[in-house]
Amino acid sequence: MIFLQLAAKYWYAIVIAALTALAGYLYVGLAHEQKAHAETREAYAQEKALEFDTAILKKRQQDVQTAQIDQKFTKELSDAKSEIDRLAADVRRGTSRLRVAATCPAAPGASTEAHPAASVDDGTGPRLTDAAQRDYFALRAGIETATKQIGGLQEYVLNVCLK
Repeated sequence: MIFLQLAAKYWYAIVIAALTALAGYLYVGLAHEQKAHAETREAYAQEKALEFDTAILKKRQQDVQTAQIDQKFTKELSDAKSEIDRLAADVRRGTSRLRVAATCPAAPGASTEAHPAASVDDGTGPRLTDAAQRDYFALRAGIETATKQIGGLQEYVLNVCLK
């Protein structure tokens, strides 16, 4: 009964004390949640920064590999074109010849045994025209270009894209 008399007399103080205790409890819980959230946010930021750094490093490595592949195949293509140009110049000067594997068939109905004088023997074999020679070297250069481009793309895919 004394407790009830004291409680009735100081009920405002008891309510204020209870509310203060509740507010303190909520404040401590909220502060703890904010701290945990900040730690989680910091860990996430560090993880993303590490992923970003890893991606940048991988991109730089890919750029280096791409440059090396490009340099290698550009040099090979340049060397091949130089060789083709050298061969074409040698053929034009007459220091080298294009060999043509060809035979000249006899005319239909003509017999070389019956008319030995009918054949012409000028001592030269079949020869390409100047235009055909140029076309030959242009085709050869095109084949080299395509071969080097395909090789470079294959190496790029294998060493850069698939890693």
